[in-house]
Amino acid sequence: MELMSLAPKKRIKLVAVFPNKGESVELVEHFFKGIGFKMTYIIDSTNRWVRKFDAKKTPQVFLVNEKGRVVYSGPIDDSVENLGRVKNAYLKNAVLDLADGRPVAIPRAEGSGCWIVWHR
Repeated sequence: MELMSLAPKKRIKLVAVFPNKGESVELVEHFFKGIGFKMTYIIDSTNRWVRKFDAKKTPQVFLVNEKGRVVYSGPIDDSVENLGRVKNAYLKNAVLDLADGRPVAIPRAEGSGCWIVWHR
């Protein structure tokens, strides 16, 4: 994934948060093995991060600037709506804007996904 190599070059850290009830280290490792890359992740068994960012769906991303402000929230891209083709690489473009000191052009996008199953 191009974004996985771009982010460190721009001094941006990516962390995956797995918020759903029942997610485990084994399931997450299996997921990453299936898609062919590895990254830092958190299993959010207390829904701390879900609450902090008011996450609703998975996958949903939040790009946070150095001041802790969310500068982008939404899907990684629009491939779900376009049968696998990416017309808008939302997260990549937001990372480039942030890294180059520009305001993020599209700070919020709506996307498809599954509702988060909260821990109770």
